[in-house]
Amino acid sequence: MSSKCSERDQFSEQKTEQCLDNFFYRTHFAFANAISNLSKDDIKYDVTS
Repeated sequence: MSSKCSERDQFSEQKTEQCLDNFFYRTHFAFANAISNLSKDDIKYDVTS
């Protein structure tokens, strides 16, 4: 199942929602990942000091 959106798909109304959902999901996941990585680092510092 390909989750990539081509520019052509952006102009198709049926596909646009799917593309946006996928974009927001991946963006949210990336931010959540970065935040959890930062949290792990903070916890490490807290535990050491």
